[in-house]
Amino acid sequence: MLAAQDAATAQGYRPSAEPVLAPCEGGVVAVTNDLPDNPLGVEDRANAAGSQTGTKVAPDRFEWLAHFRRGTITVKPGDRVEPGQALGKCGNSENSGCPRIDLHVRDEADLNTGCGQDPVSNAVDVRLDGKRFENVTWPVIRGLCVRPHGGVNRAPSDDG
Repeated sequence: MLAAQDAATAQGYRPSAEPVLAPCEGGVVAVTNDLPDNPLGVEDRANAAGSQTGTKVAPDRFEWLAHFRRGTITVKPGDRVEPGQALGKCGNSENSGCPRIDLHVRDEADLNTGCGQDPVSNAVDVRLDGKRFENVTWPVIRGLCVRPHGGVNRAPSDDG
């Protein structure tokens, strides 16, 4: 359930204002940080990605995180980011009508051109249908949760 308290306002949704962390390292190539958050159910079709960051993560691979809360993005073009670094806060500056963050991977430094790419996670532990896969490279699949391999965020054991 996405609503934490008041489902009638964007602020009542769980992801609203939560920190957004960089999924991987790279160089920031673009930032839009000034688009307003929308009331629930209101879509901004002219600015579909809302406030956003674009990061070059590999040759011909650019990661885009979209729909930040206005004014919360803390990086600028030219900055380097590391995995887990706070980039800003989840918002509702977009065209879907409720707070969330979208991840897009493209082969060009412009979110609206080029071709989408299938993102993968490296060095992760995955539990799927009762089976464990440790320290693997895995495609990002909608609704699949993965955790960094090792350390305090290690995937839970099968017995608990």
